[in-house]
Amino acid sequence: MSDTNDDDDSRVHETRRVDAIPFDGFHKKDDPAILNAGEVYWRDRQEWLAECGYLLRGRYNRNWRPSWERRGKHPRFFEDGWPTPITRAYFTMDAMRGADRKMTLLKRIQISKSDIPPEEHPEVAIMKYFSNEDLMRDPENHCVPLYDVLSEPDTGDLILVTPFLRPFDKPRFLTVGEVIDFIGQILEGLDFMHRHDIAHRNCTAENIMMDGTGLYPDGFHPVLLDRLPMNISRKAKHYSRTEYRPTYYLCNFALSQQFDPSRGPPSAMPEHASDRSVPEFQGAGMEQHHDPFATDVYLIGNMIKSQFVVSKYGFDFLFPLVESMTRDDPTMRPTIDRVVLEFDDLRRTLRKSKLRSRVISKNDLEVSGMFNGITHLFRTMKFAIKGIPPASSSEYFSFEFHFAR
Repeated sequence: MSDTNDDDDSRVHETRRVDAIPFDGFHKKDDPAILNAGEVYWRDRQEWLAECGYLLRGRYNRNWRPSWERRGKHPRFFEDGWPTPITRAYFTMDAMRGADRKMTLLKRIQISKSDIPPEEHPEVAIMKYFSNEDLMRDPENHCVPLYDVLSEPDTGDLILVTPFLRPFDKPRFLTVGEVIDFIGQILEGLDFMHRHDIAHRNCTAENIMMDGTGLYPDGFHPVLLDRLPMNISRKAKHYSRTEYRPTYYLCNFALSQQFDPSRGPPSAMPEHASDRSVPEFQGAGMEQHHDPFATDVYLIGNMIKSQFVVSKYGFDFLFPLVESMTRDDPTMRPTIDRVVLEFDDLRRTLRKSKLRSRVISKNDLEVSGMFNGITHLFRTMKFAIKGIPPASSSEYFSFEFHFAR
């Protein structure tokens, strides 16, 4: 009887393992033992990816059996009990590079549904362009590096391999100086793209990420970003941006386009970015050509405005700049190189006390705000005693951060 039951359990488990939740834009959270449709795609290619040198988490092994079923505990206590949300897994998946154990992101591009030959795909071409050895050495290049391009053997779809990055605001910004450093890097990166005649066309908050390697010395889980990779019961220790300067990257070049200056002023039909408020894309403007570089300036300006100027206290000094960047008339907006110059002038006027001041959300509760204020005071005193300069100060850019750790 025992053998029969074991066999029955095995068959039931096998059925649950291969079934997929149909892609409907939502993830069924009540049964993590069932892979969603996005996860199934990667599970079916796990062995091939391993041959290419990229290792998926145990959840995506063909022989995976949920660890909680053997131990009688809630799935959320186990690393493999946290599915990758289907809206993310359908196109991307985390993987460890076997050669150096580095965490990477795999992004699927469905060449099979496109008339464009793989070698001519514009997103791949632009990423390869910015990832060449000479441009990668340029500190002003903030385009996410392209590590590898894999061709999926069954469909011919491409798998792009890049670093696994974090949302730019996780963990949260603690000081005004940390925000100023972030804005400076992203403006610098967009200016770098424009100098190479490439418009991003979707430079919104969703497509700006941060390399968290230095901030999280012990790593972090790709789904539970505040937990350790293999021990989700413990929080991942992290440093502040003042203690360790991170690098920010522009990502997702699916809408990006390179223009030939010899053919006259750049002009392109609208492409709906994540930010649907672009003035020139409203109404009849959707049927007209526009300057994509001016649109980039609007998008990055509106990101700064919404993320900091109108939602946080203490960033009023940026208001005139972002107002000029988000003018309704694209011809009246400054070019990105002009924005960088004006921003650098603003940065130089900020005192160290301002750079060390706390970032306060306008949604902060009074009680928590008081607690955070006291914590910030002691943190600031600690940094001053250790000789750690405020983020974005002149000393910050030459500071040896490994000594601060």
